[in-house]
Amino acid sequence: MIPAFTSDGLLPPTSGSRVLPAELSPHATHIVDFIERFGGTLHRRQLLRGFLRYRRELWEFGLRDGFQWIDGSFVEDSEATRGQPPADLDVVTFAPLLASRPCREQLFDALSEKTSLFSSHGVRSTFGCDAYFVDTTMPPMQLISHASYWLGLFGHQRDTNTWKGILRIDLGDDGDMLEQLEAKDDTH
Repeated sequence: MIPAFTSDGLLPPTSGSRVLPAELSPHATHIVDFIERFGGTLHRRQLLRGFLRYRRELWEFGLRDGFQWIDGSFVEDSEATRGQPPADLDVVTFAPLLASRPCREQLFDALSEKTSLFSSHGVRSTFGCDAYFVDTTMPPMQLISHASYWLGLFGHQRDTNTWKGILRIDLGDDGDMLEQLEAKDDTH
């Protein structure tokens, strides 16, 4: 569930109890609910189309398990609080790279063909997302360090340092969500 914005136009870091994991940020949601909540303008839908294409590429690469944390002005009421739409969609993908291929050699070959999919610059220029990737097959202490970094960075608004919530969307086959979004804009 995506909680309502705070008076500051931010997602709250908790949707109720401060000790129940299900009510703490990152708030778990489904891709359909995410699109319905944040796709209200043509500009936002353009950003969502890039995000959906990015998710589709990750799926086609073989990343079937994992999740994404979504943050930034895209999940804020930036039009009301800043007087402008979000510039991009900030996302960190957590997924096991090794699970995408049966052996390391095949993984290295696939990665060399799709370097832009795992490069923040490549994803930004291709999909319009400020995207980062965390391989969940790394050693546990390193993984905890990466998760702590992103939670700390995403858990505060850049300009004000105010605590805020982020969203969590599982990786999955989004089906025809991209086509539905494009059809919606074609009718307007």
